Amino acid sequence: GRIHYIGVTTSSDNQYGELADVMARGPTLKARMAEVARRTGCMRNVRGVGFIAAADIVDPATGEPFPARERMGYRCYRRAVELGAWLRPIGDTLYFLPPLNTADQVLDELMEITIKALNAEIGKYT
Repeated sequence: GRIHYIGVTTSSDNQYGELADVMARGPTLKARMAEVARRTGCMRNVRGVGFIAAADIVDPATGEPFPARERMGYRCYRRAVELGAWLRPIGDTLYFLPPLNTADQVLDELMEITIKALNAEIGKYT
């Protein structure tokens, strides 16, 4: 089945307990985005706040943004959906916005799908 990562949820059966415990996991989400950047070479300006992480897609050959007409963020988002993950693109910036109670194994899968999506779409261009 498909895995969809969008929105924010909390519940009384949250395996991570208090909101502060969940928010403490934010750096691990940002670290996963940094790993995507490292492994693909096409993400810059990795950042995060709370349980949100983002990075800008760039041409790995130049380090510069792709022309807007290429809609690289949207193309990578669509490929990720095909592979089973829901990313949030705004322009050529990709965001991880998983539910707060997302298991680490699922976050690792999100990272791997993002890498596959970026490699597939950037590979068409370069």
